[in-house]
Amino acid sequence: MSLEELGTLVTGAGPTHVVGDDTRLFVADTNGDEILVLSVVPEVSEIGRIKVAGAPYGMAIDPVADSCGSRSRPPTAWSPWTSPAPTLFP
Repeated sequence: MSLEELGTLVTGAGPTHVVGDDTRLFVADTNGDEILVLSVVPEVSEIGRIKVAGAPYGMAIDPVADSCGSRSRPPTAWSPWTSPAPTLFP
């Protein structure tokens, strides 16, 4: 993992938090009630959006279980979500 800047992208109504793997970033768009799915290979680009209930804030991904989810703000129950890709973590 590196803190190297990969590029910039203006997207979403109010992105607040990010989690990722080697090729993708999942961004909590807290103001837009969505999870933004970004690719970082070969360059930063939006590849999908996942509509979620409430304003997503905290997120986690689990490549072993091929799952992910978020909590909204103010804190509510954990909300699992799926990626637009056939599997989240190939």
